Amino acid sequence: MKYLVVILMFFSLESLAQDILVLNSGERVPFLRMQEYEDVIRIKDFEEGELVDYQPDSVLGYAEVNSEQDYFLIFDPEDTTNYLFVERLIVGPITLYVYEKEGNALFAEKNGELKEVYNKYTKGEEAQDQFEQLLNMVSDDTKVFKAMRSAEYRHRQKNIEQLLMAYNQRNYEENPPAEDEILGSVYIYRTRFQKTKDPIHVTLFGESEEVWIEDFIHLQVPVNRPVKMLLSDRYTSNEVLLAGQLGEQFYEVLYDRRRDGFILDDKSGTELQYEFYDIKRKVGASLPDEE
Repeated sequence: MKYLVVILMFFSLESLAQDILVLNSGERVPFLRMQEYEDVIRIKDFEEGELVDYQPDSVLGYAEVNSEQDYFLIFDPEDTTNYLFVERLIVGPITLYVYEKEGNALFAEKNGELKEVYNKYTKGEEAQDQFEQLLNMVSDDTKVFKAMRSAEYRHRQKNIEQLLMAYNQRNYEENPPAEDEILGSVYIYRTRFQKTKDPIHVTLFGESEEVWIEDFIHLQVPVNRPVKMLLSDRYTSNEVLLAGQLGEQFYEVLYDRRRDGFILDDKSGTELQYEFYDIKRKVGASLPDEE
């Protein structure tokens, strides 16, 4: 019975974090609850306990901390007075969002232009128009364009995601950090179950940090675009693409024998609680929002 009490206390203490409204200015506002109106987004501020209104065009999105889910705000391309909170599936030269409340509608954004490119309820001419909207977006990549026009292609969510992942990898461009970029918190850690006790070097924007066994590092990564991160030790070196989120992200860095390289294993839920927060307690470090 004592063990059960300890476990319950463990999870309750680590789940006190509040949902976060993220503004286009980069400001993060903890809140207790949210109400969506046509002209404003109203939240009950966590710190002051007051109701505060925000204009939709000032909001980037919000993070549901306990469910570990981000929702980005977009404006319906068919009615720009109507805003939607959507999940982001892919980020890059073409970013893909899904609005699950209406037929898993997919919205693709390129160079600031947003188009609906799929909805499982659309048929006939409307479905063909959505297909052509996406086809036009990838027309500058001959290989992806041909794949979409092939007889084997079926315009479905899984296929769209695969095509856009390939497009973004082929058309990725490295850019230096900008002063006004919105950044997300990324924590990278290592457990004791590793192929080597040597440090792994994590290099971002030319700056390198070491991750040791049962330790972690904290990085700030742009939210609106992926960046290349170099993972290396004495024997292995490889790059990964990573974009920040509205909420915090936690990754265990692991060696993958099949790829002969390092990967970032996304962690959440019970596994995260036992691994990362146990390491955090052992090293006695504070997270930025705890300082």
